[in-house]
Amino acid sequence: MTFEKEGAPARIPLAAVITASVAARVIFIALADPRAVSADMHSWERVAAALAAGHNPYNTTGVLNWPPLWMQVVFALQRFASAAGIGFLRAVQMFLIAAECGLLFATDRLMDRFGVRRRRLLLLAGIALNPICVLLICQHGSFDVLIALAVVLFVSWLSRFLADGREVSWLMASLFLGAGITLKGVPAVLAPLLCSGVRRVSAAARSLGALLLLGPAVYGLSIVYVLGPGEIARKVFAYRSIPGWFGVTGLFHWLRRDDWTRTYGGVVFPIALAAALSLLAVSLWRARSVSAREVALWSVVLLVAIPFLGGGYGPQYIYWFWPLLLVVAAGGSLPLRVAAAAFAGTAVVTYAIEYALFEVLGGFLLWKAPSSEVILLAIAFRSFRAAALLNAPLFLCYAAVFTACLREIKGIRGVSAGTA
Repeated sequence: MTFEKEGAPARIPLAAVITASVAARVIFIALADPRAVSADMHSWERVAAALAAGHNPYNTTGVLNWPPLWMQVVFALQRFASAAGIGFLRAVQMFLIAAECGLLFATDRLMDRFGVRRRRLLLLAGIALNPICVLLICQHGSFDVLIALAVVLFVSWLSRFLADGREVSWLMASLFLGAGITLKGVPAVLAPLLCSGVRRVSAAARSLGALLLLGPAVYGLSIVYVLGPGEIARKVFAYRSIPGWFGVTGLFHWLRRDDWTRTYGGVVFPIALAAALSLLAVSLWRARSVSAREVALWSVVLLVAIPFLGGGYGPQYIYWFWPLLLVVAAGGSLPLRVAAAAFAGTAVVTYAIEYALFEVLGGFLLWKAPSSEVILLAIAFRSFRAAALLNAPLFLCYAAVFTACLREIKGIRGVSAGTA
């Protein structure tokens, strides 16, 4: 069964999906207790207040750990909220909902490029009506949706370059990846993918691409670094996600070997990741041809590796790769589709519990139904050991997705080698 006529644009169904997405978030905001917002949302309030007072929030708040693009967005939202006469947090929610609409459109276009037609509306509903996405936008106030948008646009333009060989397509891919890096440094792990077919690109274009990739983040950080070298060195360059409650570091905590976490997160994982990225860059540089699907799969693998194998974790990291996982799973093998489905189902249950009970994530149930049983349950989950246990099934699903994508890449390379 298909949802569109062959070759026809999907504007009407896409408009319906976007409308449903906005409606779901408006309903959630209307029903939720306004106090049920994450610590990150309150951090954005502190940043906005510091900016309004003429202060540098990198020096005064301690909550900005990335290049300054998000700070600039917060500044604009604070001015907009003041001019429109609405609350700042409501302005943040409105902006993130709008960004998510852009993500839906970009993901739909990427599905076009990958020839995804069957179950297309269902796949887009995996963003539009996904409880995880609703919670991340409306309760968490996570700007990682912007990273997802940058990543989808990067893969889309790089796929176009692999098809048409035009330098402008490669430069656009560099631009959007650079935008993602300016939001958070994490998308930099995708930089080796730009080596795909890059030998067709002139030396001048490569230099411009490097400038688009790193220039905005380096320039922005250089300005705030001058205003507070110590704070930038400590809060940005030395920043690490919270360890001990998920994945490898969660396992260390369970084994009562927290002393391993610092070495693993600060030495072992970064060195292993750098080596893997270097090998991947060389492999893609040497490859006679690289398919768009392989690029998309590598994007999922590299972005999944950070929360799956990294030294720290945040639940908002799921948005980095979730739209791409939907796209690659749609045309993937049965093991990949099963792994993606298991990941989705497990994640929904896990996030529902965490965002209901974890005060730092907003704890909507603590505000909506603050019974003694709910409060006791929330207290029980404050332990990192309990949180690691809750997240153990999701960690296994991360492993399944990571492995399935690597097997898919191996299959693609096997076919390419057989036809060479």
